[in-house]
Amino acid sequence: MANGLVQAMMRGLRDRVRGRALYRDGLPLVSSRGCYGCSDVIVGARVFIERNYVKLPIRGICDVWRRLPVNAQHGERATMIPANHDDNTAPVSGRDGGPASSWTRSQGHGRARPASEGSLDESPSRPDGLKRLLARISAIIIGGLVIVGGVGMGAGANAWAASPSGPAGATLQAVRAHGQVRCGVAAGLIGFSEKDASGNWVGFNVDYCRAVAAAVLGDASKVTFLPFGVQPGLGALAHGEIDILNRNVTITLRRVNEMGVDPVGVTFFDGQGFLVRQNSGIRTLRGLSGRSICFQTGTGAEETLKEALATRRILYIPIPRAGKEKELVRTFLDGGCDAISADASALLSIRQAALPNPDQYVVLRQRISKEPFGPFVRKGDDGWLEIARWTLMAMIEAEELGVSRTNVEPLRASDNPRIRLLLGTTPGLGPFLGLDDRWAYRILAGVGNYGDSFEANLGRASPLKLDRGLNDVWIRGGLLFALPLR
Repeated sequence: MANGLVQAMMRGLRDRVRGRALYRDGLPLVSSRGCYGCSDVIVGARVFIERNYVKLPIRGICDVWRRLPVNAQHGERATMIPANHDDNTAPVSGRDGGPASSWTRSQGHGRARPASEGSLDESPSRPDGLKRLLARISAIIIGGLVIVGGVGMGAGANAWAASPSGPAGATLQAVRAHGQVRCGVAAGLIGFSEKDASGNWVGFNVDYCRAVAAAVLGDASKVTFLPFGVQPGLGALAHGEIDILNRNVTITLRRVNEMGVDPVGVTFFDGQGFLVRQNSGIRTLRGLSGRSICFQTGTGAEETLKEALATRRILYIPIPRAGKEKELVRTFLDGGCDAISADASALLSIRQAALPNPDQYVVLRQRISKEPFGPFVRKGDDGWLEIARWTLMAMIEAEELGVSRTNVEPLRASDNPRIRLLLGTTPGLGPFLGLDDRWAYRILAGVGNYGDSFEANLGRASPLKLDRGLNDVWIRGGLLFALPLR
């Protein structure tokens, strides 16, 4: 196998150099995210292994690459040439701006290499050196395959698929070790996350965390809920204090890239709005002209408000309030401002829980932003991210298929192939996540589908009385769309 693997890795690298990309089902076989140059070397290895032995996660091979000695890495990785390389070189300036004639840089590529080195196919000494390097990598890969469960036709693939901790990584192992999913939520946000009269956590965001627990631990009650603000919650997640953060946090590019977290998906489509008194005469955004508007600092509401009203040429008096939400409400009740601006879902919660005579207040229908809310997990554990993502997808898919908490048991005998696959009657989905095939059945039996949770916590039967609107499945005109579970 070693010789075949080395040869395959050589072919993969040379095909990349010559511009022959390797694809399967129209998609590139290797993602270079976090790999920094190793993907071209190992693409051939992955093809070889998957065709002949076992499916292997590419991140594992990248980890092997990173652990090689620095001189070995630089000796080979510094010569990675892009597929469009035409052997034309340009001088690279030195620190003082002068020429650095002993180095050249490939066009379109950011990594310099010695000018004495040609392309991989030109250097007579390159094949032997590269083979030795690849032989080392292949030896480590082969050893890893043996540890995973033996390298054999079919048997190796089954051993990997059945491994409960292989795909999901450290977070799943830790969750199973202490028997709880640690979920960060907002405190006292009606409809989303609050404690009931018995001291139990309830709400739309709470249900999602219980669904994850049902999938991975077999019991929707095995969740520890920890209240956090937005920034403290993101920090706690990044530092490993919680496993999931689900507290109406908007998914943004900056947040994802600066905080060390990954979004699972959108669970609730919201937007920034305005809460006013019923007798204020304010019915539209134009009615806010010349009025004072309260907002909470540190939440993004300030910038959104400033930008949106400036675009509409609406002048207003800003009243920023730091600290907790209660300070904002107190200022409003004391007449310190004419309106509160925040996410519409938060405003509805304030109206129901914090204001006397809720019917005397109204949330304007107009929105000034897009606020897609969703759970976050820690960046770097792709297996846990997939479990969290497909938990949400299963809840949405179940609503599309009409599978709910009340009928999930009899529908296990359904002749609908999609339902049978979802509920595990037809096996096959669980091993992709490091779970058994009944993972989605447990979600639906213990928590319900997306619509079950929405109606119970946010819908017309709840204190918030929200219409589904954008938060409906696509077949009814909403934005919810489950990725295919197949």
